[in-house]
Amino acid sequence: DLIKNGHLLYMASSGYGKSVLLTNIVLGLAMKNSVRNLNFYIWDLGNSALIPLRALPHVADYMSIDDSEKIGKFQKRILDEIADRKRKFAKAMAQNIHVYNESQEEPLKVIAIIIDNFDTLKETGDESEAFVQKVARDGASLGIYLCVTMTRVNAMRSSVLNSFKERIGGYNFEPGENRTLIGRSEYSLPDDKKGRVLVKRDNVNVMQLYTPVPCKDELSYIDNLKKLVRKVEETSSEERAKGIPILPEELYYSMLPEYPGYREALTELPIGIEVENLDVQYLNVRNETALIIGMGGMGRTNTLCNILRHIQGQKVYLFDAKNMNLRMYENESGIVYAGDEKTIMLALQEIKEETDRRREQYEQQEDIRITLKEFGQSLKPVFVIVDIVQELHERLGGDDGKLDILADAAKSGIYVIATADVKLRPRNSEFLNMLAESKCGLIVGNIREQGIFSYTGLREENRRVDLGYYHEKGVNRKIKLITHE
Repeated sequence: DLIKNGHLLYMASSGYGKSVLLTNIVLGLAMKNSVRNLNFYIWDLGNSALIPLRALPHVADYMSIDDSEKIGKFQKRILDEIADRKRKFAKAMAQNIHVYNESQEEPLKVIAIIIDNFDTLKETGDESEAFVQKVARDGASLGIYLCVTMTRVNAMRSSVLNSFKERIGGYNFEPGENRTLIGRSEYSLPDDKKGRVLVKRDNVNVMQLYTPVPCKDELSYIDNLKKLVRKVEETSSEERAKGIPILPEELYYSMLPEYPGYREALTELPIGIEVENLDVQYLNVRNETALIIGMGGMGRTNTLCNILRHIQGQKVYLFDAKNMNLRMYENESGIVYAGDEKTIMLALQEIKEETDRRREQYEQQEDIRITLKEFGQSLKPVFVIVDIVQELHERLGGDDGKLDILADAAKSGIYVIATADVKLRPRNSEFLNMLAESKCGLIVGNIREQGIFSYTGLREENRRVDLGYYHEKGVNRKIKLITHE
């Protein structure tokens, strides 16, 4: 009874039922409670004996000692949950989870954190010890409980140990360990009776642990355990507990529907997923010209390729850089490719004609409540993509007037996306100034090398081509970039 007795601790030497006890606890509670009322987080620092429990719908996530990213996010999730529950309890004037759930229309679920082989916790970092101490101190009254096993009593700080009311001691190679954990007992645990333990109530009592499934040997135990877990899983009709999101090794455009925040909108250009909660991030070209800035070789062109996939089938004017990395789109349907001076001038002339045509249509229509840009965005979409805007300016002989055709295009509701080298600065050109004054954009590579978007408080120097930053109105979100397939 976690709500009545709080955190639980079992100490025994290796091979004396630590993982079996935790398996019994998880299975027993899962079979008696719904997913909406109870969730588990399994932190398996032992011999992976708890892996079969991952399939239970109540298990939000399973972590091994090597899952550093998942462990970090798990700890943040639980600490945020503790802070949130404290606010809710204070507002409801409830001193514990039982009182809160009895008095509120929306009860809170119980969260059980299962830690096997606590002795190894130090290997995951000092943050982990501080985390367990925080949960041990504050969690029980909030409905967040620890069920922990360990081998030696000195593996846990006394300040943490004192938070465990429910203590069980199994056979230990060091005879004095149980005396420290449980207290003096007249009974001496035999080494040949696995599962025989001491439990502290008013007095020290003897108890026999049982296995969750009948078995003749270790192999049949694992096989029967998997069958029981599968039966519990199949019996449940509830949605699984929400797991801890972790970044994929590679992120492809086709994977985006799997992540939160995904939506299909032509003018919302997906660029990646946020590294913490994995929400899909977008450049919204309806609001302003989209800017992608960074050093060469850090993912600018890769991002353009994904954007071209997103707007496939639309009318696109594509201005390639000198390296002609986008030449494979030269003969694509709907794309006007501009890779040299002649095709650049022809494309700009077409864009100017489209802009003039839109302006004329706008002046002829009678709705004075909408702007030229809003009117243009109601017409058939037209996109302009520029790879390295400084190179395009250079190839135009530094002619600001010709480059500013793109500024006029953006004002008339044509969607403009441009990449830029980190040396982008305000100039005499209206279009370059428009980019330099961007409030939103994508930064690839080291954010500290560019001067368009602020990065106050960010000291890291990202050198990974698969990571970038989505900047929106002064806030930088680190994102996993989409890799072009």
